[in-house]
Amino acid sequence: MCFKSKFNWFISFATISVSLSAFATGSVYVWPSPYLPKFNLTDSTINPIGRPITITESTWIVAAMNAGLNFGPLLSFLGRKIFTKKQVILMAMLSMMLAHSICIFANKALLFILARLLMGISTGWLWTSLGTYIAEIAANSNRGLLGILPGIMSNIGILTVYVIGPYFSMKLFSIFNLIPLMLFYISFGFFVPDSPYDLLEEIRFEDLVKDRVIRRGLVISISLMVIQQLSGIFAVSSYAETIFQSAGDFIPPFLPPILLGIVGVLTMCSASILIDKMGRKPLQITSCIIESISLFGLGLYFHLLNRGFNVASIAWLPMVLLMVFTGAFHFGLNMIPWIVTGEIFHSNLKAMPSSLAALSNFATCFLVSILYPYMVEYFGMSWTFYFFTIMMILAAVFCYGTLLETKGKSFQEIQILLNK
Repeated sequence: MCFKSKFNWFISFATISVSLSAFATGSVYVWPSPYLPKFNLTDSTINPIGRPITITESTWIVAAMNAGLNFGPLLSFLGRKIFTKKQVILMAMLSMMLAHSICIFANKALLFILARLLMGISTGWLWTSLGTYIAEIAANSNRGLLGILPGIMSNIGILTVYVIGPYFSMKLFSIFNLIPLMLFYISFGFFVPDSPYDLLEEIRFEDLVKDRVIRRGLVISISLMVIQQLSGIFAVSSYAETIFQSAGDFIPPFLPPILLGIVGVLTMCSASILIDKMGRKPLQITSCIIESISLFGLGLYFHLLNRGFNVASIAWLPMVLLMVFTGAFHFGLNMIPWIVTGEIFHSNLKAMPSSLAALSNFATCFLVSILYPYMVEYFGMSWTFYFFTIMMILAAVFCYGTLLETKGKSFQEIQILLNK
């Protein structure tokens, strides 16, 4: 069955169906935010481990997912040598189901670390193929809109965790997370066909080195992926409640993450309207600039707090700045790297470049998640945020000078731009 012969509604159905998998990955991205505080309690009815976890266990519960992310691109690349993208996407979510099943019964930190590792493998496996699959079934005029839909679903998954996490036990939360996965397997598995491009042959590795167009595309794609993670988004999301606790008792610590989730969903919806009108480049640059401003503000707040200044009158500031930070990230940095990666490489060579780009994203994410708690401990919250501020300023400059505009352009037109 070929997508070109189908009505737009069916392509929309296919995109929504496959995006249910993105909902599942969004949920596990911020899983530590409501549950790490519970793992620090002694009440076994709340903390399934039964004792407060150590800083090393806490770090690896967060970082294990990022470690697993790095295996995903390899599995996706190897899988796409044998299977279609649809089959690869279906296989990718099996480890996610296993991970949640482990969490239902887990009572040791090591088991949760293992589950987080499996969640990471599944997420990395999925996202390496997801953007390419959607780019291949979409028309030039709506690639941005359809390409951003997984980001919206991912943010709905994030919001769901923030809303129910403080009230659900780990067991109930894990059972709940199996529901969208089952809907995904039914709708996408039984009713959506393969991409029509899966019969094309893959290029060789040496072609990546010899072809100037491919090399430049790879530089752009990898750079965007690294920039995304150097915003500090994963660290900030995972430790959102901890950041608000550090800022004071202005409002209950569980409420700001919910507000962050709402902002994320609303901003992604706005971006879905603008991405095919304004284009990828303006959204990306705007996102980086606003990120740098909000991160600098957070750094300054914690700088004043740690220096003993009375910040009671501006206790609301971290919440506002984090909302701006979250909104700015989802306005551009969140999905544009994945969308651009799906657009700039031809269908017969996407597996290898997209895998390398995804690997660079996940490797950077892993390093940030590992280093973040130690950066906070040794340099303080303020200098940690200052570091991310500098990264976003440099990112805005890079995108202004290097990022191509792919809005509404065919593959041939994009290749001409890359060759200039």
